[in-house]
Amino acid sequence: MRLWRRRPREVDLYLPMMRIEHLFEAPRLDPFAPELAAYDPRPALERIVRAVQRAVQRADALSTGLQTVAWVILWFPINLLIYDRWYYRRDQRAYEKLRDLALTVRPQEGT
Repeated sequence: MRLWRRRPREVDLYLPMMRIEHLFEAPRLDPFAPELAAYDPRPALERIVRAVQRAVQRADALSTGLQTVAWVILWFPINLLIYDRWYYRRDQRAYEKLRDLALTVRPQEGT
């Protein structure tokens, strides 16, 4: 059961193309034409892939950051439940052995 639904991420990308063939192949541009100065010389499909990759990388970075924050927050309770409990039991067994140990106190010889 999901508590919320993820909305699909939308990437708005405006791809000006002079011809449909420019979707798959790089256009041959006149380097001296002023109206084509801002035109991207890569194929449109390559621009689409790069835009989607940037959107996915942002989501991955956010996800990794949240995972790191979650581990930092949860480390102290996990440490208490697992490791500190183990150390406490180990110390408790050592103290019980010391308590049940038969000791004899003798003076040092030669004094």
